[in-house]
Amino acid sequence: MRPSSTAGITLALVAVTAVSVSGCGGGHHKASAPRTSASTSAPPPPPPTYAQAQVSAALLTPKEIGGDISRIELAVDALKHDQFPSCSLSSLKLPGAPKLALRQYTNSAKGKGEVKYAQAFALYGDATSAASAFDFIKSKSMACPAKHHTPKRPLTEDTFILPHEDIWKATQDTVGQWAHVRGTEQELFSRDVSKYNLFHYFYDYTQRGNLVIGTLYWERTEPKGSPDPIAQRATALLTKQLNKLG
Repeated sequence: MRPSSTAGITLALVAVTAVSVSGCGGGHHKASAPRTSASTSAPPPPPPTYAQAQVSAALLTPKEIGGDISRIELAVDALKHDQFPSCSLSSLKLPGAPKLALRQYTNSAKGKGEVKYAQAFALYGDATSAASAFDFIKSKSMACPAKHHTPKRPLTEDTFILPHEDIWKATQDTVGQWAHVRGTEQELFSRDVSKYNLFHYFYDYTQRGNLVIGTLYWERTEPKGSPDPIAQRATALLTKQLNKLG
């Protein structure tokens, strides 16, 4: 038979009264403090150490980047000088002497639908050196001016950069277990250059363990074109590449 609720209340009152009487009776027994155990958590795993063969095997293939994508010779000036691309067509020479892997890709479209993609992988001997290089990239990226006028200037003996206006913004977060900085840049050229005269650049810098990565993805639109779908495509490629590396 289940006890009634009234009986339960009576028993509870008796127990409380007994405790109160014992406490007021001047007994010599002291209530012992509850035992506490220090909570311990497992230390985080050490950062991975990537090998050159592992990185090479995990590089995105042209097919994984897009259906109409092919690898081309290096055209980004920074990559041609074994450096990382940065704001306003500048370059970053990383500290130390990492082993570099450089790639550049394009599709066959011109103007609308044109896609360009470049990757730079810097493999260091240890995680501390890689983290230092990433901090260097981050400090430089955060120091880029929000607005900048790039005048016409020669790039090589037979090519030059047309004047344009740059708008730059840098943010930092994490992508999975990778430290991440993204630089977003818009370059606006004269309408005389092309109908699709607004270039949307997405610079992604990541670091985990002894590996530092810099990627550059860009497309062109008309002056009022939205960068949002381009940013999503850049993020999808970055995530795919990081997932392959593990």
